[in-house]
Amino acid sequence: MANFQQILTAELLAIPRVMPINFHPSPLPHYASLAPFYWIIRNGERQSAISVIKMDKGLDTGAIIMQRPILLTGKETSIELRTHQEQQNVLMLIDLIPLLVSGTFSYVPQDTHDRSYFGRPKAEDYLLDFTLSSREIEQHVRAAYRYPGAYFYQEDGTKFVVLSVAISSNHLGMGVPEEIKHIDERIYIAAKDEWLELITIEVDGKEVSASVLTLPDMSDESQPLAFALDDVINS
Repeated sequence: MANFQQILTAELLAIPRVMPINFHPSPLPHYASLAPFYWIIRNGERQSAISVIKMDKGLDTGAIIMQRPILLTGKETSIELRTHQEQQNVLMLIDLIPLLVSGTFSYVPQDTHDRSYFGRPKAEDYLLDFTLSSREIEQHVRAAYRYPGAYFYQEDGTKFVVLSVAISSNHLGMGVPEEIKHIDERIYIAAKDEWLELITIEVDGKEVSASVLTLPDMSDESQPLAFALDDVINS
């Protein structure tokens, strides 16, 4: 079982002839939760895993039968991580079936003292905070990619969903968090420590270049965070 997101009753857990198993997309006992993809990316982890556990009445608390590490590049979105882990589920199941049939598998109880749990992200967990470091914000954007997407509000209350950013290699000097600069048709936003270049945003459900954004006063290269959408051609 994978991504079922419900706790089964003892009666249902007793039905399988060998044992009920679950594929959990994290290195248990770390990141026991309903949305480990999001938190693993947001927290900047460089390694994840698939854990196959013997299901019990708890939430992701069963003994570990098999665990396969997944190295991360630090560039994945949560969707990309989830897709890769789902592919690994199939490969691990192929390896696991002969062990279950022959009864040659073993399992190890989880160390509950080392357990970490992150719940399903709330709406406010997707709100960008530009007082954080540029790396933390970049991780946040990748974690929240598309569903529903990291977002901020401009001064008039308009909501913008940010789909990708890059930590700027340009030497723009120190900025005040949420300060914005428009240089050579590129838009930069200041974080606590460095500047972020806004790469793509979501407009009408589509991912488009941030170049569709314009500033209220194009002659002022440094302004408060307030965008105005220019004409957008969705092709």
